[in-house]
Amino acid sequence: NSKTTQLSESIAYSNDAELAVDFCELLLSLPEIVRDVTVLFYIENMPINDIARALSLSSGAVRVRLTRARKLLSKIYKEELL
Repeated sequence: NSKTTQLSESIAYSNDAELAVDFCELLLSLPEIVRDVTVLFYIENMPINDIARALSLSSGAVRVRLTRARKLLSKIYKEELL
């Protein structure tokens, strides 16, 4: 049924849009020092070495910041679920 398909697609799009907004809000809640590398890595799909060059950091520093960002995002997400 085409109406059911349209409704399903609409709901899926709505959920995707809501998820994208939630993710953007989570990103904005990160400290700037880890937010920049996170946006470049996950949103811009930039390789770690390119991020390092763009931000004048070592690739190790970029990896450390990504790890810190993941931990913070996990903590914030878990707190929001409670």
